[in-house]
Amino acid sequence: MKKIISFFSFIAIFIFVVFSGSVLAQDNTKEELLIKGVYHGTNLYVQNPQISDKEYCIKEIFVNNKTVKFPTTTAFDINMSFLKINDEVVVKIVHTGSCNPKILNPQAIKDRLPFRFSSINIDLNTMVWVTKGEKKFGQFFIQIKNNRTWIVEKVISCKGSDQQNVYTLPLTHRAGENIYRLKYLDVTGKYYYSPEIKFVSEGEQQVTFYPKSVTNRITFSRSTTYQVLDNNGKLVLEGNGLTVDCSNLNLGAYYLLFEGQEERFFKK
Repeated sequence: MKKIISFFSFIAIFIFVVFSGSVLAQDNTKEELLIKGVYHGTNLYVQNPQISDKEYCIKEIFVNNKTVKFPTTTAFDINMSFLKINDEVVVKIVHTGSCNPKILNPQAIKDRLPFRFSSINIDLNTMVWVTKGEKKFGQFFIQIKNNRTWIVEKVISCKGSDQQNVYTLPLTHRAGENIYRLKYLDVTGKYYYSPEIKFVSEGEQQVTFYPKSVTNRITFSRSTTYQVLDNNGKLVLEGNGLTVDCSNLNLGAYYLLFEGQEERFFKK
């Protein structure tokens, strides 16, 4: 009888050990939660379920294969500040198989659309442009073509949304033809140019000059800023005024640049 009892006791203990081992093995299984994207300067915020009095779901976190420390709490952010803006990022969360951690703001590392100018329009008083794919802390440079050089008229900060953004900027045009463009500079140093857009202002009369075959002096219809280039494009004169003293120029062809215009003249 004692042998029979001992046998059943052995069977019971064996079943208990096997069952306990199965449960323990199941509890110790680990799974991985993987999320990929681009770092935009914002950390990921994670929900970390508690599975016992002293145990939490998440066991390890890796950012680009680098181990990241995290607090033992039900919610925390994954510190990714060691990354550079626009770095590609792979976050791996190792957790107990019986629970499921949750990333609360996966959009924080969403790969954004490339930047683009959707449209640009200019009227008598304003410039209006629409963009998509901006990044935070970017800037716009509003430029106007002055002779052969682009001059920055104004700098403004961008709104930073990768969705559609609309901007309106007051403008005061020069007389005659004005050529504008926009330069977008993002936080990484990458820049984009808009197409050139022209606007002809009929308010004040456009500046003219004479003669085109000059001995000593060129005269403008009103005082203006000018540059004189030789036939090879080298700057030989510049200034501001009503006249240009050409008496020391060598004989030949030159280019006169003023208020966005480029005109050829001859020194005789």
